[in-house]
Amino acid sequence: MDIVIKVDTSNLNLQLKSREINAMLTRTVQDVIEKVFAESQILVPVNTGALKASGEIVNETASMDGAFIGAYVTYGNGAVDYAVKVHEDLGMPHKSPTRAKYLEVPLNQNKAILENLIRSRLQVILAS
Repeated sequence: MDIVIKVDTSNLNLQLKSREINAMLTRTVQDVIEKVFAESQILVPVNTGALKASGEIVNETASMDGAFIGAYVTYGNGAVDYAVKVHEDLGMPHKSPTRAKYLEVPLNQNKAILENLIRSRLQVILAS
């Protein structure tokens, strides 16, 4: 005995939905990573300004059409090799509002926002 289930997808326009979802994910990740970066710029300790100036958003290419699905914030470069120490040293004094964990704190604060935005924006796409 066989049970066969068939779904007619001809009217779902899955290729268009896929493009819409990819664009939404790209936009949503960018929206949230820009928020994380802006918040980290407020929290990053400033002595000479080099550490703050070294902060940047890096977008990762994840598809053949050049759209990215990932992005991250980074601090430190060849001239600023102390970014990790400043970030991790909880005993180092800082002037408010700067602090250790200047990147981790805004990232953790925005995780739920990213998840909720993806969920709500995906629902809009799938409902259309």
